[in-house]
Amino acid sequence: MEIVPLGLEHEAALRDFLADFAASSEARIPAFFGDPGQSHAEIVETFARQSRGEGLEEGWVPGTTLFLVEEGRFLGVANLRHRLTENLPGSAVTWATASARPSGTRGTPPGCSRGSRRTRGRT
Repeated sequence: MEIVPLGLEHEAALRDFLADFAASSEARIPAFFGDPGQSHAEIVETFARQSRGEGLEEGWVPGTTLFLVEEGRFLGVANLRHRLTENLPGSAVTWATASARPSGTRGTPPGCSRGSRRTRGRT
């Protein structure tokens, strides 16, 4: 198991991860600030720009998006804000876990849960 930034080689893993949330009827994925309408390469570049603080929406702070991957499958995602502001108190981390597991069972692994500090990175 490792924690990695999204790369071009992760297209299938990201597609499966997003499908898991769609199958759970979750409208929004905590910590995933990409546009599902973008191509995979565009999402990779968007995350890289967000990490560098480039092209951010007004009020957003830079943040790095990382994925927990095991055997080529994304099990979770986290967005780590690079700083907090007076208008963005609380946690610098948002996160979510997928329900699908490599074994084919569903559910959250021991010691993990699905959720976030739902403060979307705005200042």
